[in-house]
Amino acid sequence: MSLANGNARDTHTGDGALTVFAYTFKVFDEDDLRLTQVDAATAAETTLVLSQDYTVTGVGEDAGGTVVLSPALPLDDILVIERILPMTQGTDFINQGSQLPENTEVALDKLVMRMQQLEELLQTNAPASARVPVLSIGDVAGSGAFDALGNRIENIADPTADQDVASKAYVDANAGSGGTGFSVVQYTSATRPAAGSAWHGKFVEVRDAGLPAEVQYCIQNADDSYEWITFGSGRW
Repeated sequence: MSLANGNARDTHTGDGALTVFAYTFKVFDEDDLRLTQVDAATAAETTLVLSQDYTVTGVGEDAGGTVVLSPALPLDDILVIERILPMTQGTDFINQGSQLPENTEVALDKLVMRMQQLEELLQTNAPASARVPVLSIGDVAGSGAFDALGNRIENIADPTADQDVASKAYVDANAGSGGTGFSVVQYTSATRPAAGSAWHGKFVEVRDAGLPAEVQYCIQNADDSYEWITFGSGRW
């Protein structure tokens, strides 16, 4: 039969009791399926193991079949069922040999399935582990906006150039230290702390009722004294 179904992924939500979940697309082997469980509380993703975490029915059926989990999918956890075929071509057509049309159709079906598989990698609602970052439309050679599709960017080095990105750990460690970064805290003129080493290199917003805000910056003078200077006015 032709491959009329363009779907290659189904998503289900657990109720804490249900163990049987449907997939609505054709697979040729149990190993063609990949099951990902997404924890409702942490969003952590776990790839389930065939025969250990689940079994499969409906292999070879055009309408798909079911997967049976053990244990049940926890309440509100997400189960993603995907068809993942190896990027290989296993059909050998021999010159002047017998050729069954069914074999040709299966080879073509698998080719289309792999195209659907690649398409899934570009979808914004695919699991994070199966998703690839995509440059926005109109980006050329890396120019424009990078769209991480809601994913975090991990394992970056500390910045060295002015336009480098910085990790949270780097910002937390350097904000407000020796003028290399800043933190902004709001005070009134009566509650703003005295200038001192603890505030050196930091900004504060001084706002009194009915008066424009002033952004002040703590500096260290040549005689090692400290003072607040007005850095600018207006909302920080």
